[in-house]
Amino acid sequence: MAQEFVTYGFNCQNITGRDDMNEIQDYLNKMTGERTVPRVFVGKECVGGGSDVKALDKSGKLEGMLKSIGLLQ
Repeated sequence: MAQEFVTYGFNCQNITGRDDMNEIQDYLNKMTGERTVPRVFVGKECVGGGSDVKALDKSGKLEGMLKSIGLLQ
């Protein structure tokens, strides 16, 4: 069963070991063009994987994205 952590709009789904893991990854591929995880969404927009989020943070863009959906003031 997936673990779910929800805090201030943050939601993490752990699909490791799930019987439907491959189906979830196939669905992510259809949605985002990538099958690998993690896939990080800000609001309804996929912003990529872990290294993409790190780059967004380093560039200062992540903060603006989080502000635009009300997670930061």
